[in-house]
Amino acid sequence: MDVTRKQIAEEALRWVGTPFQHNQSCLGKGCDCIGLVIGVFRNLGCLPANYFPEPYSQQWHAHKNEELLLHRSAAMGFMPKTGQPEGGDLLVFKFGRVCSHAGIYLGDGSFVHAYFSLHRAVRQPLRGEMQARMQKVLSCPWVID
Repeated sequence: MDVTRKQIAEEALRWVGTPFQHNQSCLGKGCDCIGLVIGVFRNLGCLPANYFPEPYSQQWHAHKNEELLLHRSAAMGFMPKTGQPEGGDLLVFKFGRVCSHAGIYLGDGSFVHAYFSLHRAVRQPLRGEMQARMQKVLSCPWVID
C-alpha cells in the first residue's frame, strides 16, 4: 500500500506519549524505537498485521558489532538515501558500537521516536546530540509524493 509523507507524519504523531516498552509495538500501550516504526507502518497498511521481528536483548548494541537495526530496516524495505531527510523517512542513530536507534522524520525539523531515557514516544527537534548521533537516512518504500 502506498502512503503520503503527510499520512506517515500524522500516524507517527499519534504514537507520541506511548510508554516505552522493549520489544513492543502497540499504540498507547507500549513500544520501543523499532516497534514504533513497525506500528506506524503496520497501522497504515504497509506491513502485515502480524509483522514483528524476533525478540532481541535491550543491550544488544553495547556488546556486539552486528548492525541488527539496519538489517531489520532493510528486511522491511527501507533503503539508504543521500541528501536531507524528508517527511516519512527513517532516521537511524548510533548509540554504542552500532546503529541502534530509529525515529520517523516529520519533515519540519523534528522527528518522533520511542526513547528509553524519556520513558515514552516523543516528538523532538533534530538538533544537538540527536543530530550528532544520526548516521543514516533511510527512504520508505511505500511513499508516494
